[in-house]
Amino acid sequence: MGFGLWQMAITNLYSDQYIEATDNARQALATALAPLDRLCARAAQGGAFALLGRAQEAFDVLDDVRRTSDGAGFIALVMLIDVFYGASISLSGRLGAGVQWIHEAIRRIESWGNRQFPVLGYMILGEIYLQIATSPEKPPPQVLIRNLGFVLTNVPFARMKARRYLEEGIRRCRVIGTPPRSAAL
Repeated sequence: MGFGLWQMAITNLYSDQYIEATDNARQALATALAPLDRLCARAAQGGAFALLGRAQEAFDVLDDVRRTSDGAGFIALVMLIDVFYGASISLSGRLGAGVQWIHEAIRRIESWGNRQFPVLGYMILGEIYLQIATSPEKPPPQVLIRNLGFVLTNVPFARMKARRYLEEGIRRCRVIGTPPRSAAL
């Protein structure tokens, strides 16, 4: 039961059904007996938290899952969550570090021969820059100060970068024959 529920949570996550992903992950955590099943459920839960804008919860879960997965050699699980982990870093107020993490994750995942997960990376980068360009809410002053270099070099070009990353994600979807998805950060 736990195995099926975490797989459903991941399916929900990649189908833009983030509330359902958190519900299925929670149920998987309550029923899963195997440590790997629980780790996979937490991965889906953390990814959903990131895309729901629950930055600190996402970071806490994904940081633990990533360290555990990386240490155990679960490369497939690292690929699954690496981009969401970068998004959680950005959402928690470390914009430049999160964007850099996503870029490194894309390169790392491509070096492992995976063409699908980098698409998600470009889509999330596009969504991050789209939020920067269009959000009526401005970050608190301490976040602006902490990210001053990033703000000065990226905010003026956020619309252009959003477009470029979203177009790259769509282009890559076409190349590999996968329908594009939208990440709502």
